[in-house]
Amino acid sequence: MAKKKKIKLTKEQVEKIIGERLECILDESQPCTYCGKCLYCDLDSSKICDNCGKCLDTINTDEKGFVKIPIDKIIADDDLTLEDLYKQYGLDDDGEE
Repeated sequence: MAKKKKIKLTKEQVEKIIGERLECILDESQPCTYCGKCLYCDLDSSKICDNCGKCLDTINTDEKGFVKIPIDKIIADDDLTLEDLYKQYGLDDDGEE
């Protein structure tokens, strides 16, 4: 099987995709240089991530099969309460119908 050729992104393409960024997502102690490393698939470095979720299934799945996704921070309006945020994302029903 032939090795896949890695897709190369230009600095301009990366900046258009991720927007203006001060810090590197992969190393917050470094400034973002728009290298594009944060856009590549964790399982296949020759392709750009398409949010398939396969990496979550293999890397972050616990013994019960649940995926753990750490949340670093939530960016919201200053006047948005936690209850409003839950409602916005449909997390306010607690499974009640």
